Amino acid sequence: MNTYPSPEVLTPKSFYIKGFDGLRALSIIMVMLTHLGVYDALLHQNFTIRIWHTVSGDVGVNIFFVISGFLITTLLLREKSQTGIISYRNFIIRRFLRLLPPLVFLYLIIFILMITAQIDYRPYALLASVFYCYNFLPN
Repeated sequence: MNTYPSPEVLTPKSFYIKGFDGLRALSIIMVMLTHLGVYDALLHQNFTIRIWHTVSGDVGVNIFFVISGFLITTLLLREKSQTGIISYRNFIIRRFLRLLPPLVFLYLIIFILMITAQIDYRPYALLASVFYCYNFLPN
């Protein structure tokens, strides 16, 4: 028996799934521990080698992507059931506007850390990051 509501009856309140918060937190912690080098430091321990593939940052990223894919699909299905069409343009604009404030805040913090010499001063790297082309720059 299907216990999930159909997209037609989904409202913001009924759409919220509490368990996803815990899964998101777990996936973020897994990625952060990998980036901090915790797993590399423990990699030579017998216990860590056995569980590495279940708690690595790669698994954390996959968990986060699966949750995001589910939530985005549900939002699109809800829009289709309410309006009869899916406007990808409006969807992208809504996502952009939702993510823009924390992104601007992040860039502001990075810029402040650069000018206070807390991190390397690399204005071109920051500018490349703003335009989403940082990965295309040589090391």
